[in-house]
Amino acid sequence: MLTNKPYFTLRLEMSSCSYTVMLNGAAIEQDLRDQPLSIEMPINHWLRTGENGISINLYPPEEDQPISSACDCTLTLQVRPSGTDSRQNKVISILHYSGELAQKGIGTGKSTSAGKYSSVDGFIKKPDGDVIVSNVKIAPAPEDYGQTFTQTVTLTTPFPEWAFFSSDALPDLYAMSDQEYDHYHAEVYKQYEHIQNALKRKDIDSILPLFEERSRETDIAYYHEKGRTIKKLEESLKAAVSNPNYELAELKRSFLMIDFGFVNRKMERLKRRNGTAIGFGFTHTTGSENYDLIFRRQNGKWIITR
Repeated sequence: MLTNKPYFTLRLEMSSCSYTVMLNGAAIEQDLRDQPLSIEMPINHWLRTGENGISINLYPPEEDQPISSACDCTLTLQVRPSGTDSRQNKVISILHYSGELAQKGIGTGKSTSAGKYSSVDGFIKKPDGDVIVSNVKIAPAPEDYGQTFTQTVTLTTPFPEWAFFSSDALPDLYAMSDQEYDHYHAEVYKQYEHIQNALKRKDIDSILPLFEERSRETDIAYYHEKGRTIKKLEESLKAAVSNPNYELAELKRSFLMIDFGFVNRKMERLKRRNGTAIGFGFTHTTGSENYDLIFRRQNGKWIITR
């Protein structure tokens, strides 16, 4: 199953938690308002052959307080054959945290136990299994505010190693002075500003090549025919800039913050407090059309990778 067009997903079940979920150091979901969540996310484009880190940062209500005893979260790594529905999912591993159980010293006690599991036998535990699951490791969150829980799953995928894994290491945001952060923020902002200006001009053709890596790797990750993803993006962007009921959201540096969730220091993203940096608002009704852009840097050049 792991090499014949697998479709990997991560199921998130959250209750009374403030969190950031990360996969291989990339922030893929976040909520700081303790809202309940039940969602299944496709993750082929984040996985690699070898070790994969599944992590969650959990935050207390206030600094110097414990994580809420009501917090309960489950991250379930699953796989099924591509093209089938979720009823075909097989569970590879579970990372679970319970605030109630934490008070008894067993907060992650319901997580998958460390060991080897066989992908050809329904992921049962076997001495010669081809999937290795680690114990859950607990550490202070990067911002020294909350805790990080990490489970490492070692497995085989049919994908090449995605380009972001070998990107240039980006600066440590937590070690920056205010002046250094401002300079770096301006550098990242320029990448978004270039795209924003093209959208203002309705000049989609000039920026499509910037999405080549993201589109090509998405095609590979989800077994699409070559060129499908960038074609759909072209259609979406051209429709958006031509729609009289869409209004391009204003882009200003003061509106945007760097996403501190990328602890792998391989990618960077700017975001608004409640959404993506670039998007269109609906002029006659509530809603928006958003475009999430994640950059990496290689030899000094910024590249849209996700």
